[in-house]
Amino acid sequence: MIFFDRTGYRMCEIRRILAVVDPTAQTQLALTRAVELAQQFDAELVLFVCDYLYELGDSPFLSTSSQRHGLEAFLHGKQKWLDGLANPLHEQGFQVDTEAVCGKRVHEETIRKCLRSDIDLVVKATEHHSKIERTFFSSSDWHLIRECPTPVLLVKLDAIADIPQLIAAVDPFSEQETLLQLNQKIMQAGQLLRDKLGAKLNVVHWYESPYFSAHGDAIPTLVKQAHEEKLATLLADYDVMPEQVYLQAGENDKVLTELVSTVHASMVIVGALSQDFLERVIRGSTAERILDRLPCDILVIKPDGFVSPVML
Repeated sequence: MIFFDRTGYRMCEIRRILAVVDPTAQTQLALTRAVELAQQFDAELVLFVCDYLYELGDSPFLSTSSQRHGLEAFLHGKQKWLDGLANPLHEQGFQVDTEAVCGKRVHEETIRKCLRSDIDLVVKATEHHSKIERTFFSSSDWHLIRECPTPVLLVKLDAIADIPQLIAAVDPFSEQETLLQLNQKIMQAGQLLRDKLGAKLNVVHWYESPYFSAHGDAIPTLVKQAHEEKLATLLADYDVMPEQVYLQAGENDKVLTELVSTVHASMVIVGALSQDFLERVIRGSTAERILDRLPCDILVIKPDGFVSPVML
């Protein structure tokens, strides 16, 4: 993705894509999407699986030696299965690496893999979660949104359109430097994907409009104009057609859901800032609120300087 590496030099490509492979799924949507992207970016694929054998790890009746041998056999089986997925890709000319790990928390092992392997993009299939699961029983999807420093593509669609419609969701009306930089990263990612995938890039920004004003329509009009100016300043450096820029008053999840339906979007690009637990319970980050409603893939990007709570 277009970001700055550890030395401060600008990168303009996706070089290594990590596909989180689900050992319980018959259809590997994440792998399919990762292969499509790797083909367009000429990127290396990393097939990664994290699984856990509770009978082995939690049994009080096995000796340390038995556990070690059992773990080796367990991982050998997973590695062999991964190799079976990788071999056809090798034959097609892809550069593919594989790794199987044993762990209870897929998100933690995925983040650790990113930290030690210089991954540019994580691709993971997701599924619908209820409100209570999001708030009280955080899945790997939510943890990756909150904690993974690497961009995460959450896959919902079986396939994307031949000419994909992308939506970059931005918020230029902010005084926070971190958020302003995040807008730039969202737009850069959108342009990169548009150019590589032959897609169309739409940009959306929503705002809350006053419901009532003693001055009639004057205040809402001034509010809209202020947001128009901020959005125009952000987009001045990017090649986006005016008819593909959407500035709307309303609730963010409603505006975005309707736009996805209108343009038949294949992917939405959003930014995620870290927030404390109380904020997540009450309202959640933008990425978390919309994930349940959107019927398309979602690319989540973190701001520069984000530090994951997951350590190596």
